[in-house]
Amino acid sequence: MFKIDRRILAHFDYPSIILLLPLIFISHWLINEVHPVLAQKHFVYVSVGIVVFFIFFLFPIRRFSWLIPFFYWINIVLLISVEFFGHSRLGAKRWIDIPFINFTIQPSELMKPAFILMLAYIISRNPPPKDGYELMDFLKIGFFIL
Repeated sequence: MFKIDRRILAHFDYPSIILLLPLIFISHWLINEVHPVLAQKHFVYVSVGIVVFFIFFLFPIRRFSWLIPFFYWINIVLLISVEFFGHSRLGAKRWIDIPFINFTIQPSELMKPAFILMLAYIISRNPPPKDGYELMDFLKIGFFIL
């Protein structure tokens, strides 16, 4: 059974939500003034972002830490696939088109949290000794950084 840890709600930064809401509403209003279709897309993006935030906010990451390497390597494959299947915009080939829904993703943005989670996963599995990492441990972490 999934149970919400009350400590998460007690330590949440509620003023940040109060500061973000006016920015979201004003940006939506300004985008709507320029182009109503873009405002609809903005609304969808903000809605999806809020849903994803709550999913990951309540997601017990320590229980599913075994998924972190999988998430990391999927993102590596996505980054490599940009070279072969990427879509070019504004002179840069950074996006992958998702067929049938007219949506693109930028794998480099997904890689940022995957990279941080993977480094945390490696360090949590092999914490540094008092004298620091030895050469092989350092090279292993360096491989993931590269």
